[in-house]
Amino acid sequence: MAKTALSGVVVGSSMLIPGVSGGTTAIMLGIYDRLVRSISGLRRHPKESLLFLGLFCLGGGAGMLLFSRLALFVVEQLAYPAQYFFTGAILGSLPLLIKKSTVRRFTPGTALFGVVGFLLVLALRLVPKDLFVLYGKVDVATMLLLAFTGVIIAVALVLPGISASHMLLLLGLYQMTLKAIGDFYLPFLIPLGLGGIAGIFLCTAALERAMDGHPQQTYMLIVGFVAASVMEVFPGLPGSVGLWFICPLCLVAGALLIYWVSGKFGQ
Repeated sequence: MAKTALSGVVVGSSMLIPGVSGGTTAIMLGIYDRLVRSISGLRRHPKESLLFLGLFCLGGGAGMLLFSRLALFVVEQLAYPAQYFFTGAILGSLPLLIKKSTVRRFTPGTALFGVVGFLLVLALRLVPKDLFVLYGKVDVATMLLLAFTGVIIAVALVLPGISASHMLLLLGLYQMTLKAIGDFYLPFLIPLGLGGIAGIFLCTAALERAMDGHPQQTYMLIVGFVAASVMEVFPGLPGSVGLWFICPLCLVAGALLIYWVSGKFGQ
């Protein structure tokens, strides 16, 4: 139980960083498959699923509340070292994902799914920036828009390699959402959360069927998602001399940490 709640804290706090996927973090911790099956299996195993999801969500909510201000500080003040660290973390997670795909010999067919996943994530760059920019007081129309946004974010939450925070950035809602979490502003958070819950149930049902029926293709698609997310997180070459020393260290530290975590906890 403690491990489930702690995993929720790690996943919840990781989702606050743009480009970092909560789904990828869950895979690193070895609980991704169980999350998907617990959500889609609520009707079949309600008691077991609710206990697991409740502990995980409590941990995730606590992680967001505890680290929202820290995440904002890191993004604004320590952007380059943090992004190099998370770039390394994503690279370090790829061996586990390839292992979970159970692909022993790459063929054009299996590789194609990785390429498709890679291109789908890159296609997110075509989404107009600040698509949903909200100003002022939250009214009924704004709540409906937030609920719809929650459905979009749910897809990013469920699919590894697609960052929920990055989607919020594209939609122009990232800083506003962090502020709402930090201030615990319920008129903003409730419709966003309800939309997210509805989207998660819709997405996980489809994902479980794909994982059961076509596991190799599904995981190769996920490998493509995650590999493409490196391009979203990597900030480019640092500008100052001091960062030329710090950033590579952060890259290696991120890769080694996640490789160790995935080896210890991955399934």
